[in-house]
Amino acid sequence: NAAYIGHGVTFEAKIIDGREAPYAIPVEGALRCTPEVEKKPCDTCPLAGNNGTTPVHLSTKKHMQHILAMCDKDDKEVQRVIRKSLHVPMKCPGCYFARERTVNVIDAYVSPHIDHKVAGQNKSISNLISRIYIVSEDPTMDINHVYRFHGYPVPHPDTQRITVLVDSYDSIHTVIDDYAVTPQQHERLKIFQPKGSESIEDKVNHVWEDLERHATSVWDRRYVGVGLDLIFHSCLSFSFQGQKERGWLSAILVGDSDQAKTTLIKRLMAYYDLGSYLSAEGASRAGVSHGAHKVDWKWILEYGFYAANDRGFICFDEIGLLNRADLKKLGTVRDDGVISVNMVVKGEALGRARSIFSSNPTKGQISDYNYGIRAVSDLFDMDKDVRRFDFALIMAKGEVKDESINRMLRREDAEPVYIPSDCKALLLGTWRRTADQSILGEETTQAILDAATRLSRTYHCSISLCETGSMRKKLARMAIAAAMRTYSTPDGMQCVVTPAHVQFVEDYLNYIYQRDSMAFLPFAKQWQHKNVISDKLRAEFRARFSCRRDVLEWLFDSDYIHTSALADSCNLDRGAAKDILSYLTRNHLLVSKSLGVGGRIDLA
Repeated sequence: NAAYIGHGVTFEAKIIDGREAPYAIPVEGALRCTPEVEKKPCDTCPLAGNNGTTPVHLSTKKHMQHILAMCDKDDKEVQRVIRKSLHVPMKCPGCYFARERTVNVIDAYVSPHIDHKVAGQNKSISNLISRIYIVSEDPTMDINHVYRFHGYPVPHPDTQRITVLVDSYDSIHTVIDDYAVTPQQHERLKIFQPKGSESIEDKVNHVWEDLERHATSVWDRRYVGVGLDLIFHSCLSFSFQGQKERGWLSAILVGDSDQAKTTLIKRLMAYYDLGSYLSAEGASRAGVSHGAHKVDWKWILEYGFYAANDRGFICFDEIGLLNRADLKKLGTVRDDGVISVNMVVKGEALGRARSIFSSNPTKGQISDYNYGIRAVSDLFDMDKDVRRFDFALIMAKGEVKDESINRMLRREDAEPVYIPSDCKALLLGTWRRTADQSILGEETTQAILDAATRLSRTYHCSISLCETGSMRKKLARMAIAAAMRTYSTPDGMQCVVTPAHVQFVEDYLNYIYQRDSMAFLPFAKQWQHKNVISDKLRAEFRARFSCRRDVLEWLFDSDYIHTSALADSCNLDRGAAKDILSYLTRNHLLVSKSLGVGGRIDLA
């Protein structure tokens, strides 16, 4: 704003580019020459009255234009600027400037700062990029980090665009960095711990009875709220079987329109006063992950929603509207929390965000699917994109009675038990915990491995939410989140995970996956019936073909099978060949396009 030119301003901003070497600008020294006072232009030169020497001292406030004018200039132009600052004639042939002190001036680009606050949930990531110049003794600054700057707006001498010459700055700590557990706070947070014979499930239900009444006002969707809570209370990292693993949870919520998906998420974020919301409607990869912009003829790399909410919580709504090619490119940040860019500009930033992805089904309504879990897989082109989620949730029409939706709310009947400040303190303490502060003992680890085996066998199918290779890590993340949600800590720092937390998570996953609206269990059973070869069938197959090794070898060697080809190759009549293919197809051992026409063998 031109109204602030020359006045000191203080502002917070995020450094998005400042990787080039700083300028070394002289601010102290002396102009020297041997004046001939009777000749022009020496008779009017200020050096003549000082025996040919005048000290130079350029301050940020008084000499803004001169400091900026020396940036990106050669020695000749720097000499000219110094002379101009002291009104020394430009044509003097004997005058020269001797440097005594220089400062670093960093040419940086900044964008507005976004904190982990709900206040910004309706604002898109701003595309406002400003160029500033930072006078600093230390030439290093962290890209994608937030600072509080103090400086002076000034029109750039080359372009007349308003820039800021910064003379001081401080690193800004986020709400996560600033939080510390006090003894008084530790005692208050014990309210989240189960008391006496109260189970973890009982405690979570008690918390959510209170949250439904005072935070969300969404009824009979507690299983969704509990899932959101697990995501909120997941840690950043943890150690498991000697390896450091990512701790933040990510889930997918698919539901029919007008089922309070977004309402539930936003109200919970507002109650906790943490988290950021982004709708995929109109969003692109640049707004979500990263993008390159050309500013002042220079390519600038700007990171998006994930990097802006590193270590926080994000809701990524309406992902069905996001370009699927852009969605695929989020794989690395979803897996590792790292945004790596190797384009016309190169860079790397952290985006370790707890996340809930939300969308309507692609086929109208959940009821249009025989199995609701198919609504999840239909949103993605590749199964590995589904595998990256720790769990999935479904919200279908008709699950909640009209009387519950139209329930009279009387909040004045009682004050909340779990007040917002305590809920936020619990979360910030969780988000600050380091990998070595999540304690999983040998008994708990064994419980995780056993539960992972049961779940991966039960839900083994083409939708790989419960894959054997990753299920133990998903369970460990969720068990830690359950422990942190119930404040399982003796000192406010260490989080102790018990087999009871593992059992709670296993029961929760079985509950949400066996709901009628999701039907994950019947889908998995149907898939296993068609695709998993039983020991009985394996023995029957061997007995049937043990005397016809030529048929067996031909079946295994052929990628594409015809009735006529089988008959001719193995000296069978067409009826016998057709009978063999009929047997294979009937027992799901052959994927057939049309019986008797062709197919491919699908045998282990």
